[in-house]
Amino acid sequence: MSQPTVLFTLPYGDEAFARVEKLGYRVLYIDEKRLPEAAAPLAIAAREAEVLVGYNPFPHLSLADCPQLRLIQLVSVGFDHLPRREIESRGIAVAHNAGQTKIPVSEWVLFQLLEIFKNARLFLHQQTEHRWQVQTDILELWGKTVLFLGAGNIASETAKRCKAFGCTTLAVSRSGRPAEGIDQVSPIGRLEALLPQADALVCTLPATPETHHLLNGPLLQKTKPGCALVNVSRGSVIDTQALTLLAAQHHFRGVALDVFEEEPLGADSPLWDLPGIYITPHNAIFSDNCDGRIFEMVCQNLKAYAKGEPLTDLVDFSRGY
Repeated sequence: MSQPTVLFTLPYGDEAFARVEKLGYRVLYIDEKRLPEAAAPLAIAAREAEVLVGYNPFPHLSLADCPQLRLIQLVSVGFDHLPRREIESRGIAVAHNAGQTKIPVSEWVLFQLLEIFKNARLFLHQQTEHRWQVQTDILELWGKTVLFLGAGNIASETAKRCKAFGCTTLAVSRSGRPAEGIDQVSPIGRLEALLPQADALVCTLPATPETHHLLNGPLLQKTKPGCALVNVSRGSVIDTQALTLLAAQHHFRGVALDVFEEEPLGADSPLWDLPGIYITPHNAIFSDNCDGRIFEMVCQNLKAYAKGEPLTDLVDFSRGY
């Protein structure tokens, strides 16, 4: 029986690839960071691949160049960048990173909440100006209510950390089922009623037709004046134009955005210059331990695939996650 071929488009290195070979695979490697220059060798390698492991080579790779492809193993949480129709029509399985970034992302949310509540940006400005001035507009996280949009891995992991700071944690989700670390999970239809209670609103929802602009102008105006808003899910969950207008009116204490409707964020976006907006370039997922966790996940699924066993974290396109 011939070895299945796996094509990696991320630079895990010789030691990692040797480990995959021990699982019974023939390994090919083309770094997607070299695209589009490496599009031709990528297409050649893809013709032999039964499994593809990467982030997003598809802007420069056609599924027509992947006649033997049976499994796409993503290292990302999101999968809205994939050619869904072609994948579904060919019956290609897709697995994604459903939980390996929950620790760095949850820490990032706490970092942003503390930055907003403690007015950290003001102190940075004072330092650059060599100005000593005591500030009293400093808030505690203790006793605050944090409302999560979504009650999955990231929301649960973040909520546990919020509880350590003495917060009340609420969430809305499609099912309304209980989740670890969250005091109360409600059906998403309760969002409008819960928004005025939240001192902080954290978006962790996937990008689906149902979540597109879920936080529209009318709902954003239901949020408590002076609340904090953090989005680490997908930019499409929030109506950017409505958010920009409300933020310009100083409605929020702070808005931390790690994701945007269009990425990279254009240099002419008004978000860059609005007071109280904290912009990071889709960076919340990264940490010193994250790559190792993701590679372990990849190896577990490759091992299962080689043995014909069920895979973990398979994407359900109909549900959007």
